[in-house]
Parts: sequence; C-alpha cells; structure tokens
Amino acid sequence: MTGWRTRPPSQYVQTKGKRGGSLWLTVIVGIICLALGAAAGLTVRGNGNTVGPDDPKAAAKRDQLTASADAELAALAQLDGAIGVPGEPTSYGVSVLGKERRDTCATGDKGFTKHGWYSSACGVKVTWYLAAQHGSVASIEAAIRARFKARRIPDADAFTWTEHSGPLPSRLSGQFTATTNVSARGLHALQEGTAIHFPEQKSRYRDETTTVDLPTAYAGHRTRSPVVARISLLAQYAWAK
Repeated sequence: MTGWRTRPPSQYVQTKGKRGGSLWLTVIVGIICLALGAAAGLTVRGNGNTVGPDDPKAAAKRDQLTASADAELAALAQLDGAIGVPGEPTSYGVSVLGKERRDTCATGDKGFTKHGWYSSACGVKVTWYLAAQHGSVASIEAAIRARFKARRIPDADAFTWTEHSGPLPSRLSGQFTATTNVSARGLHALQEGTAIHFPEQKSRYRDETTTVDLPTAYAGHRTRSPVVARISLLAQYAWAK
C-alpha cells in the first residue's frame, strides 16, 4: 500500500509552478486550469466550479468504472480461491445476496479558498453483499483481504488525497467488512456504511442509489448463513479544483 499512499494515481495533468510567483504566472496557470476544466466537462454553477455528472465524458468514465468494478467483484467474491488464510474452511459456501451502486457528487466546504484542493467532486461505489455458510467474520475478512491482494486492489483507507489526486482515489480501491448481526436492523446498518464521504464536504448535489432490500434478500436465502459480508469498490470519476 505504500506506493499508493505516497504516489496516489491521478486522472489529471497538473501544471506545477513555484509558490509566491508573479501575478502573470497566476493568471496563466488559472487560464490553463480553466481550459483543463472545460476539457473535463466542468460547468459553472453559482460562484464556483462544480462537476457536471451527466456530461458525456464524466458519464462515460462513471460507466467504465462501474463495469470494471462489477468484473472485479465477480472475481473477489470467489473466496474459495483465497490463499494463505489461517483456519480457512474447505469451502465458504458463498452466495450473492444483492448488488448496489451509489453515485454521489458533493461540493467542498470552502473549496479553493481554504486549501485549494477542490470545489466539487463525483464518485461511484459498487457494492456486493455476500452470505457465507462457513467461516468466521475474521476468516472471511482475511479471505477477502487475500483476494484484494491477489487482484492488486488497494485499500481505500490507505489513500491519501492531495490537490493533485482529488478527494477520492482516481482508480478502483476497496472496502470490506463482515458481520454476524443478520437481523433486519443489523443488515440495515451494514448498508448504511456504503455512503460515499468526501473530505470537507459541504453539500451533495447528486446522490443516486440503485440498491437491494438486504434484509428481505437474506430472509429469502435458502440456507442459514451466519456471516454476511460487504465488498465495495470505490473511485472518483470527476473532480473540479
């Protein structure tokens, strides 16, 4: 994870300059940033720049990330393929309870005037819910972690965002957790944890979710599974500095 932390991937090309430069340098850099923003499909709303999530380029990036996330999750869900997990069962007996997608855009608290990091951003998160007939929470989470390592997917919590990378990882990164609290209240709480959080978030101007009724899906599950796991892949698809 060290490389991910120190050199987070960016989908943007930044213009670097020395701090404390001349006014003309600031103006030139500003013009270049505006040009990059226009190329990225940004629109002006109110007093600052916000990302237009339905812009063709942003929508195409979002759809590409969603498709990639579903393909990766199909591989990650194969917990029986995990290697090197202490106490792993012969088979976890995993089945998919449901899938959801969250598409969120938010404005920054003070944006450029506070730190110069971002004024608005959009991210997408795709989540699969798994029921496992065998294994403990610890062994299942260890198996998921092993699958993440095998697929070379970094942990979203290891991402350190900067003015060059944006407020979320630019490429797919993962989050996961498992629980034995399979009551309706417990499963609702598990789903609540999939919300997308932006640093310095002020307000959301897009929050679309396609989800599943997890308690109902679990109730209709044929066999009792003592553990339910949540695996998510998250990435930003656009951001405005």
